Amino acid sequence: MVIRQRSPNYPGIHLADAIQALRDLYPKVQRGEFAPMDAANAWGSVSASGPIRRRLAALKHYGLIDQKKGENGKLSSRALTLMLRNPASREYQQALRDSSLEPALFREM
Repeated sequence: MVIRQRSPNYPGIHLADAIQALRDLYPKVQRGEFAPMDAANAWGSVSASGPIRRRLAALKHYGLIDQKKGENGKLSSRALTLMLRNPASREYQQALRDSSLEPALFREM
């Protein structure tokens, strides 16, 4: 029997797009928990369809959302740093770098 290897998981959107999605989401959810439908509403959608879930998964890949399976999500401390710090600050730059290296596939490269 031949065992097929799966392709590695990777974010479905670029980091810049993920940060923009975070900018759109933050005013609606701030530091609280949110359901996929809350994110869909923040992003101008009427349902938490495939593209919305892909965007949420990408935010998780970059370490911008903390979420356990079957539970609501919450913005991570890294996401809050990206939302609340000056882009020229050392903290913001470190959070940006950490986000870019968070996906395992990107770390390997």
